[in-house]
Amino acid sequence: MSREQSLHGTMRWLMAAQDGTPDDGVSYGYSLYEGWAVSYPETTGYILQTFLWYHDRFCAALGNGAEVLDRARRMAHWEVDVQMESGATPGNFHNPPLVPVVFNTGQVLLGWAEYLRRFDDDRVRLAAIRAADWLIECMGDKPWFEGGVSAEAQHGNLSYNSMVSWGLAELGDALGETRFSDAALRSARHYATQINENGWLTCAGFSDADSSFPLTHTLGYSIQGFIEVGRLCHDEALVQTGKRILDAAAALAQIDDARFQFFAHLDHVFGALNISLGHLADVQQGVAAHADVHEGAVGHDARHGAVDQVALLQVANGDNTGRDEREADAIAFAVQLLDPGLDFLAFFEHVADFGHSAHGQLGNVD
Repeated sequence: MSREQSLHGTMRWLMAAQDGTPDDGVSYGYSLYEGWAVSYPETTGYILQTFLWYHDRFCAALGNGAEVLDRARRMAHWEVDVQMESGATPGNFHNPPLVPVVFNTGQVLLGWAEYLRRFDDDRVRLAAIRAADWLIECMGDKPWFEGGVSAEAQHGNLSYNSMVSWGLAELGDALGETRFSDAALRSARHYATQINENGWLTCAGFSDADSSFPLTHTLGYSIQGFIEVGRLCHDEALVQTGKRILDAAAALAQIDDARFQFFAHLDHVFGALNISLGHLADVQQGVAAHADVHEGAVGHDARHGAVDQVALLQVANGDNTGRDEREADAIAFAVQLLDPGLDFLAFFEHVADFGHSAHGQLGNVD
């Protein structure tokens, strides 16, 4: 499969994720056991941005431009519908009480800014301005986002929030509002000071403690925020900061190509099935546990694991016998996601044998 084919497949998946919800947002994710999750404002924000970029790059040739733009418009308006009175985007949607979160609000600005470059939409414009003003309020007299901290984070003085700076920079550029661009530059420049002499970020985790071993997730956020704000605000030093961190990371990347390809394929297949490597390492125990599920011998959480694991075996064997209708439909859906060129049974047998040792080799790698 080419990179372009993979991209088109990803977009079809995102369209299905939007169609899988009762509103116009995009689902948080898909579970083999529970189906589509609720729409999630943060991720819908940058998915909106992605749809608009995709439209510009591919839709003239594909002939589906009208559909892609309509989906983007629906996302943009749904984000307005769920915006809080303060102008913030909630961080724990559909899980009261709703909490305003700076990071999520910044990601929605990415989508709204791209939308406003294309459409004269007062409703979206006013919502975006309210959101940006709220972000600036959260800075107060600090050069970083002190307020609106996510429940997952210790405080706002962590460099992954440069992604919030990027959202402000995009809106400032789209609307020609220098106060947004200035706030973006001030915060991004501050976060860019959190780097040591080796070119490595010192505050890139979700807390001070885990910044000693930051996630690649938050490292990537930090780097992208620096580069994008530098690009939009014409600050070459910020761009070079992002490059410096990438260079430091590249020096650590000693990846055996064959093993990398193996785990990349594993992630593709089992990620689609919502099954973790940890589950695979204990797949035999999970299958055995399933015998007790319907007798009430294991709890709800254990049932999730057992259902996923047994579903894996049934997908491999093409057997849905004994499953209730909802789970059988989920398995059929998962089958459609699998790489048709994969010798799935042989691959699964290899993974089952390899499970514990592979899990041990991976350790705490994100």
